[in-house]
Amino acid sequence: LSAKDPVQVAGLRQRLIEFFEEGMSEAEVLIPYTAQQGVGRLRSLVTVVSERYSDEGTFYLVRGHNLEQLKASLTP
Repeated sequence: LSAKDPVQVAGLRQRLIEFFEEGMSEAEVLIPYTAQQGVGRLRSLVTVVSERYSDEGTFYLVRGHNLEQLKASLTP
């Protein structure tokens, strides 16, 4: 592996991403506007892929491990 070869560096990067994302799933999590203290915790535990806003609060599309357990812990 040569750090001077962009193709080899890109290949290594892709293999690392695949390794660490193995077993991850995606889920949508709603954090009501009245429970915004949960946003920091959410961001510290998972990767936020996207977010969208509604009348009820913010919907976060997240990627990570044990998402059902996380969703249950964030439910007010």
